[in-house]
Amino acid sequence: MALVAMFSQSLLVTILLCLVFGQLSDVDVSIPMARQSKIQSLLFLIGVSCFWLGCNNCVKIVKERAMFQRERDFNLIPESYLFSKLLFFALIGFLQATFLGVVTLWWFGMPGDRMSILLVFLGLSFAGTTLGLAISSWSKSEEVAVAAVPIAIIPQIILTGVVASLSTLPEWISKLAISVFWGQKAVEQALPEVDRMAASFQPSFALGITLVVAHGIAFLVTAIFGVRYRRAG
Repeated sequence: MALVAMFSQSLLVTILLCLVFGQLSDVDVSIPMARQSKIQSLLFLIGVSCFWLGCNNCVKIVKERAMFQRERDFNLIPESYLFSKLLFFALIGFLQATFLGVVTLWWFGMPGDRMSILLVFLGLSFAGTTLGLAISSWSKSEEVAVAAVPIAIIPQIILTGVVASLSTLPEWISKLAISVFWGQKAVEQALPEVDRMAASFQPSFALGITLVVAHGIAFLVTAIFGVRYRRAG
């Protein structure tokens, strides 16, 4: 049932995005910047969804704490447990992101390099998954872990620079800590130049996706320290 629920989430998001955004050919070209704005908004919502799905998938493994403690008493290596969870939930997240990205991008008729865009969504799913593992590894209960998810996701929405433009301090925070910010910059670089929104900061595609993956690795290191702390506790 849990797997059905996970894939139902990605299916629901996909259907809603297809219904709301329709197809690029339907955009009224007489409205200035309408095409670029719609493309940017769709890419942003797919990216945030991939990040959120990855995080939400595995944050509840904290409820396995009792089982983890019992198996640890029989020489379970905490890092091995963590990486087994990472492999499983990363695979689930990649499948969700692939389905969401492929269906939505092709239905919409997204211009540019769709495979590169999809690769960024997979990177965001990985970052979300490792963030969920980090939250779960440091939380004392399932309730605390679930409550921490909105705290982790909301900044990814507000500080991406799509909902509202960023001033100096928020932009520096985004560059340092917001995975979706770098994911959004990367996917925009995969678009034809005519479809990109004007921006003063336009890093390369390679830099954007590299920093998305770097955030995922940083979250994973945080999760490793979490299971080690739990082992000592």
